[in-house]
Amino acid sequence: GAGLFDPSGTGYGGPGITLDASADDHTLLFAAGGAGGDVVGFAASAVVNMFDSVVDARIGNAVVNGDTSGAAAAQSVRVRAEHRAFHLSVAGAFGGSGTAGIGLAATVETHDKFVQATVSDGAEVTARDDLLVEAELDEEFVVFAASGAYGGSASIAGSAAVLELTSGTLATVGDATVGIGGLLDVSADSDLKIVSVAGNLGYGGSAGVGLSNSTVIHHDSTNAFIGDGAVVTALAGVAVNAASREKLTTTSIAGSAGGSAGVAGSAVVNDLNETTRAWIGDGTSINSDNTGAASTQDVVVRATDDTELISVAGALGAA
Repeated sequence: GAGLFDPSGTGYGGPGITLDASADDHTLLFAAGGAGGDVVGFAASAVVNMFDSVVDARIGNAVVNGDTSGAAAAQSVRVRAEHRAFHLSVAGAFGGSGTAGIGLAATVETHDKFVQATVSDGAEVTARDDLLVEAELDEEFVVFAASGAYGGSASIAGSAAVLELTSGTLATVGDATVGIGGLLDVSADSDLKIVSVAGNLGYGGSAGVGLSNSTVIHHDSTNAFIGDGAVVTALAGVAVNAASREKLTTTSIAGSAGGSAGVAGSAVVNDLNETTRAWIGDGTSINSDNTGAASTQDVVVRATDDTELISVAGALGAA
């Protein structure tokens, strides 16, 4: 969605100018396979989801509110970019046969998302109240891959859940001139939740083999900053915040049995590369003239990253 100007404050935040770029995605993907035969029963299923997205809200090299005479006291400028996404992927397969049964299932999620809110170099922004520059990325993944196999002589069951995710969240005021009576808030926020489950179960009259894997590769950059050389007067203060949160629950379970041999293996792989930064650039002037400033005026620069990880891998082979 996109919005510009909200005098009543009912949809985009209040009097003034609002630039809003947003995306809201929900994907529900399912795949199933089944097969049987006297000699060989082979079944496979896969969900593959490839996703690229850029959400960008910006003020370019422009003059915004060059004259605030007669403006409402609550006049603000808001630059907001937001992407919310929910992805569910389920793959299942079962193969059975009097001789050999094979069941394979996989889910593969490959995503590249970038969210950016910017006041560009050379811009001049004035407002009676606040300037808000906010970028937010909120992602949730739920993926399941399950397989089963039965064979009078042998069975093979395999499952894999793979997520390869790259994301960037950026909120920035460049080499700009800002003069406002309220707060300058530059905020980048990213939130990732993952539940990944891969599992299988198989039985073979002579031998059974079961293998499963859950892999998460996540490269994320969350940055909020005021660029080099900016001139900022914000009578209520300046806040530059970058926050990143990750909550992962990954599970890989395999079970297999055979009259003579049962082989089972499982693995969980998590490769996380997270960068979260907040800063004010070299040569920047912040509130060099505090005439009329609020008594609570301050400058806050903060970067936080919180990762919660629960991983379980288990395998059982029996003969």
